[in-house]
Amino acid sequence: MPVSKKVDDHVIGGTLNKNGALIMEATHVSGDTMLSQIVTLIEEAQTSKAPIQRIADRIAGLFVPLILILSFLTFSGWFIFSEVCIQTAHSCKSSGGNTTISNGTSNGESCSSDCMHIDSVFQYAISVLVIACPCALGLATPTAVMVGTGIGASRGVLIKGGEPLENAHRIKVMVFDKTGTLTYGQPEVVRVILLLKEKVFTSRLFMAVLGLAEGRSEHPLGEAITRFASRELGGDPVGDVTEFEAEPGLGMRCSVKDIELNSSKQQIALYQNKTSVITRRAEIIESDRNNVSSLLSLATEYKVLVGNRMWMARNGINIPEDVEKDIVSHEQQGQTVVLAAINSILCGVLAIADQVKPEARGTVAALRRMGLRVAMLTGDNWRTAEAIAQQVGIYPEDVNAEVLPSHKKTLIESYQQGKTKVAMVGDGINDSPALAQADVGIAIGTGTDVAVEAADIVLVKNDLTDVVAAIDLSRKTVRKIRMNFVWAVLYNAIGLPIAAGVFSPLGVSIQPWMAAAAMALSSVTVVCNSLLLRCVCYRKPQLSERERGSSYLQQSSERGSKTRLHSGAKNEEKVPLLSEGKENRASSWSDYGTRSSNV
Repeated sequence: MPVSKKVDDHVIGGTLNKNGALIMEATHVSGDTMLSQIVTLIEEAQTSKAPIQRIADRIAGLFVPLILILSFLTFSGWFIFSEVCIQTAHSCKSSGGNTTISNGTSNGESCSSDCMHIDSVFQYAISVLVIACPCALGLATPTAVMVGTGIGASRGVLIKGGEPLENAHRIKVMVFDKTGTLTYGQPEVVRVILLLKEKVFTSRLFMAVLGLAEGRSEHPLGEAITRFASRELGGDPVGDVTEFEAEPGLGMRCSVKDIELNSSKQQIALYQNKTSVITRRAEIIESDRNNVSSLLSLATEYKVLVGNRMWMARNGINIPEDVEKDIVSHEQQGQTVVLAAINSILCGVLAIADQVKPEARGTVAALRRMGLRVAMLTGDNWRTAEAIAQQVGIYPEDVNAEVLPSHKKTLIESYQQGKTKVAMVGDGINDSPALAQADVGIAIGTGTDVAVEAADIVLVKNDLTDVVAAIDLSRKTVRKIRMNFVWAVLYNAIGLPIAAGVFSPLGVSIQPWMAAAAMALSSVTVVCNSLLLRCVCYRKPQLSERERGSSYLQQSSERGSKTRLHSGAKNEEKVPLLSEGKENRASSWSDYGTRSSNV
């Protein structure tokens, strides 16, 4: 189906423009293009070995010598039996044929009727060699892996080899990053609260300082602030930024100087826009004369701190009680609150909202129906984290808030206790260690190159329902592999005794040409069984009316918070295993209207 594109969207080489005109900028060329990388990835994936194939390789390695031994034993056994008959026939001939047996015939006639000719002995031995088929064992895994990865690629799910394709069906815990994964990762400033009087620090100057400071940041929240400042000022602010330093999961600091605010266009734009989201509550912070003079005396250079509560506390910035109430109010709405301090004075509060992807709730419900435990981790505070979790249907006890990037990997390790298989879905640079640590790392294709490189599965379409498709495809592929193995074992278990002549007394035997035809048929059957995967069609999870309703939000709000906080180096809490606390979770889960019976 056609996909709509807008300004600043990425366009993959090799796609077709259905209508309209495009002006594109080439960001990658030659082997670095997305199309070339997809082709290379598929080629490598289809030639890689799944762990289950190693078992088949070991069996196939023993299969050939065992068949040679079996063929030799078949020949020896029948030859010894037939030679006894030949010796008996020779004895009969030497006696002149006068000896008779109970049926009244001559001894020589009896011998000739019971003896096996030497060509029959060779026939059984050769049939054993011909009908034995290690090919079915050898083809059981690679054919299914090749078809499975091909199907995934055609649906925008790039699986990097047979190992992640096989491991995905064992996943018991699915961990989602929040920003850019469950949400669009395109946050927007929805409210700004200025805490100083206009004569102390003007609105234009505040927005210019923040716009310049966050212009160096690559964090989605920083980019949102930069876009907002440019929009409110009517253009990009002009100035110099030095000593920029970003602390992942906390905030940033820098120095801003030589700010130019002489444009009447900026002043008009800010005046027109400030009534929408910018408010002033100067009564909260009563700046004394020293603070006022401190701001005014350094009118050309400002020390800027932008970040969360922890970042403010680390830098000695106190947060008044009234400001804290405003912060809590926005966090309970699922918004992220950023604090801004200039020259050690708290000057403003910015509330930033990131829209939840519409398919996120359905994806979580579908994964839970498949028997997976779904968790979320985020660097946001626990109120924002729980608000987002309620919107997508993740239980509070599975929400991990205030997780620093350096601790995401540790969190995945804690979920992996007891050999539990864990998958991680993320898109950012700070998700890369966790993606690499997880048994299966799943990266959003629109994310950073580092995250895509560290992941085992890449979702090209930035569609969360493809996570469900990846797990479903893995399960169906592994099921096909097992069916192929069962067929290969049954074929050899039945065919070898028949070829060896075990059932010849019952009149059941085959010629070598029949054995050759059966051998070829067994290999063709395995290949055809794998190709049946192409008949599988993956659909996006369909949300029921119950899942669309608000009962989840209403009921979960009545429960006490069980969200785990992971703050700094003090985070030593271990995540409960699936086998732990089943009774407690069972009783708490019963409060949810959207709980699946398979969980």
